[in-house]
Amino acid sequence: MTLRHRIVREQRGSMAIAAIGLAFPLFLLFGVLAVDVGNRYVHKRELQTQADAGALAAASAFTHPCDVGAISSSAESYAGKDHNVFANLPASGSSRIFLLNQPNFAGQAKPGDSELTGNPCADNAVDVKMTERDVPWIFGKLLPKSYVNAQARVSLYRIDGLGGTLPVAVPAPDPRRVRVTFISEVTGETLGFKDLCRRTDPENGLQLWDNAVSNTSGWNPVAASCDKSTPATALSQTFNDPKYAQVGVRIQVSGSLSTINCGQQLVTCYDAGSTNGIGFIQGWSDQPAVTDAAHSPPQPRSVVLLPGTCGDAYFSARATPCTVGLSAKVDFQPGEYDAGGTPKNVSVSAVVAGTSYTLTWNGAAGAWRTSNIAVAPGAGPLSVKLAWEQTDKTVTGKGTCTNKNNNPCKDTFADVLQRTFAASPSRSGSVQLLQIGDATSSSGVNDVRRCSSAHPSCTEDFVVRVGIAGTLELSKPTDTATVLRVGASGGSQNQAIDCDPTLSNLEDEIAIGCSPEYRRNTGQACTGTEPGGTPPLYCVAVKPGKTTNQVSAGMNRRILGNAKPSSCTNANHWPSFAAGDPRIVPVMVVPYGSFQDNGAGTGSEVPVQDFAYFYVTGWTGQGNGFDNPCQGNGDDPVPGNDSAYIVGHFIAHVATLNVKPSDAPCNWDSSISGCAAVMTR
Repeated sequence: MTLRHRIVREQRGSMAIAAIGLAFPLFLLFGVLAVDVGNRYVHKRELQTQADAGALAAASAFTHPCDVGAISSSAESYAGKDHNVFANLPASGSSRIFLLNQPNFAGQAKPGDSELTGNPCADNAVDVKMTERDVPWIFGKLLPKSYVNAQARVSLYRIDGLGGTLPVAVPAPDPRRVRVTFISEVTGETLGFKDLCRRTDPENGLQLWDNAVSNTSGWNPVAASCDKSTPATALSQTFNDPKYAQVGVRIQVSGSLSTINCGQQLVTCYDAGSTNGIGFIQGWSDQPAVTDAAHSPPQPRSVVLLPGTCGDAYFSARATPCTVGLSAKVDFQPGEYDAGGTPKNVSVSAVVAGTSYTLTWNGAAGAWRTSNIAVAPGAGPLSVKLAWEQTDKTVTGKGTCTNKNNNPCKDTFADVLQRTFAASPSRSGSVQLLQIGDATSSSGVNDVRRCSSAHPSCTEDFVVRVGIAGTLELSKPTDTATVLRVGASGGSQNQAIDCDPTLSNLEDEIAIGCSPEYRRNTGQACTGTEPGGTPPLYCVAVKPGKTTNQVSAGMNRRILGNAKPSSCTNANHWPSFAAGDPRIVPVMVVPYGSFQDNGAGTGSEVPVQDFAYFYVTGWTGQGNGFDNPCQGNGDDPVPGNDSAYIVGHFIAHVATLNVKPSDAPCNWDSSISGCAAVMTR
């Protein structure tokens, strides 16, 4: 028994060894599997890193106009093509395959992203799919080779919040309300007004507002305040009083549905003067009668402008000089006409901007005419007066009239008898079209006969059409530079804002940027506490004022690194700039009328409507070392060499830092709204 027990005891160790020997292949299999799985994980992770890098890098390659080639090249480069780790075509035999915005991985029927078109521009996203095929097993030589896939998608969303913006806001030429007001330029009183309605479709790139659209169709909902309760042409005026001799047409434009009167916030009034308008209507009368017996002085009657090369004789927005014509009917004493009705011994000339234009008699029209009155671009209001001469008979108050080389009777009619207007940013803002017509004519009803015994019916129904330059647009490479008026002379029309309570002056805000996060205002009330309050902020304070050299010092610091730089360290690369260029700056977009023409409104708050990106191509200084050394070295010139101006271009830009995306896709190729890049897969 003792021997048997001993033998049994001695066999126990061999049983353990046998058990281990039986389990060893299983342990080895687990180890091999772990190594192979780990190897595939390494391949997967590396492939995912490449896909992520490609998608993120390509997002910054979105430009206007869209360049699919540039986006694709950027994605491929950062995904590893430059290191020869993949090829574009599966047939190349490469182990790694790159696909851009395709629904499935190479050679597979998954994941089935049917919303992708193959074009990142159309898809508003960069989708990178990478496949490493035939990934070998380290130990499993007999196992079939398989795929490793990685997908990364960066989608573009409209920016909802942003920090670090330039202390500059751009008023959006997208008004919410437009009113036309008739004013007597004789007495200064208001004669009548009407809120216009906005047409649904733009015309020649302009938002068109008028009172001629059907009451039941054609309205844009944004103009809900317009008057649709009366007939479309019901802007009536009865020209029955001398106060109608000169009628100015004022255009009031508001960035808000709730305000429209001059002096209210977000309202801009476009006048040719304190009681005038940018449009004009002459109200003429057939009285007093002109007779030989009374030795009557001549009397002006109907005076109309003719289009000439300006297109519209009464309001033009041309960038080059043009001409308008004039047709004037003037009654002289009946004895001053021959039997055929041709005047004799008299002459008429037009006086415009100090220049005299001799008129010639046109028998067919029964009027005095000229066709060459010069209109300079941006000239504003050009009033037309008439001068006359008579060289025989007698004129009451002038005595006996003799040969005009001796002692003619002559004078200039006291009243302005017509007016043309050449649009300019300072006088008419973004108003680029103004037509005064009636139910049958879209333009040219700027000459109306007043009431008299011979003309008792003197009520006119007017149709007024106003065209406002459309939304802010992304710049094309050949576009001229846009001007931002950051600290305009006299404080008028500047676009500066006070956006950072921790910075005391405009120079620092330009150099450093607005540190609080601002958000797009979707109806939040302005509290009257900005700058300040707890971010995010939905309103910003307007800050008019002339700021000599603060703009240039701030821009020098922001872009060139020193307030008084000695060299152009960051040159202008428009239009071939790259992501990360310090000349790319974010700005805020605020409602129409946020900056009053007269510089009023200091400290008032306006809602933040949107965000945009601007590529700076020029600024200047006014000496003392604050000049921009890039001027003359590639930068665009600044109008008038004014140190309050910044020039550049609105660009399509995709941001990844200091940005809060919204849920809305970004229309990056049709809107200046900035875009945020968001990794969605």
